[in-house]
Amino acid sequence: MKTLPSGTPWVLTVAAGTMDRDFGATFGNKDTVDGVALFPGNFSSSQFPIVFMDACDEMSVLKKLGQKIVVCQDPGEEGSLGDQFNNIQAAGNIAGVFIT
Repeated sequence: MKTLPSGTPWVLTVAAGTMDRDFGATFGNKDTVDGVALFPGNFSSSQFPIVFMDACDEMSVLKKLGQKIVVCQDPGEEGSLGDQFNNIQAAGNIAGVFIT
């Protein structure tokens, strides 16, 4: 009989379960929201627009979008998710979010 260690997943589960997620959030227009969120409120980063596309398979369209976060809806075809990921990277978009 053999066993596999499972220490790291357990540590992550405990850490996620004990993290205080009671943060407020302030949006770019200065509106504030109190409540439970993963956004710490004082996080500083650049803001980029988000664009929704059906499938991210049109390289010319992705290149025109440029510095944007692109949300792609995967049609579920064999290998298409990997191709879409590669397209986002090659087009130079900021990030890709994939709905599968």
